[in-house]
Amino acid sequence: MNKSERKKSKIKTYIKGLLTIIFVAIIYNFIWKGYIVNPTASDALKDEDGEVALLTDIAKGEVLAFNQLKNGYQVNSVSKGYLGWAITDMINISHPTTNPFKAREELLQFEGDKQLHLILITTNNKKVYKMVAIDKANNEIELGKIPGEQSSLYYTYSTKPFSDTVTYKAYSKKGELLHRE
Repeated sequence: MNKSERKKSKIKTYIKGLLTIIFVAIIYNFIWKGYIVNPTASDALKDEDGEVALLTDIAKGEVLAFNQLKNGYQVNSVSKGYLGWAITDMINISHPTTNPFKAREELLQFEGDKQLHLILITTNNKKVYKMVAIDKANNEIELGKIPGEQSSLYYTYSTKPFSDTVTYKAYSKKGELLHRE
């Protein structure tokens, strides 16, 4: 093999090595990290509609996420698996249209057989300052609030089902009862 052939052989080897490095970098950065592995729960939600309003850790490897949408809210269960975080279940709840508030009891599925029971209440009544949920034993169920431009979302969650009969009440800032369901 003469000098010219050896030089061409070395150049081909360098080009093959460089192309292999570029190929691996593209696969890793754009496909593996972008579509297969989500290192955080937030990364799993990046392609979802709306803006993430709240992330709540439920247990190790389980996150409850709320996104604000134009027409309501999206509630996601995000679980950690072998290849990173992924959305395992989703609920959409729209802004109330005719009623002063809209209450729903829902069930979200996490990885495996883990489930989360939810109470979701939306209201577009600006006079509502506080929402209260009361079970059939007359115990108040604590609700969190996510304020929005068009409506507010009140929520709570439990690993156990809520009682069969839950009453919902909306109160003004002065403490007067506005609505009951």
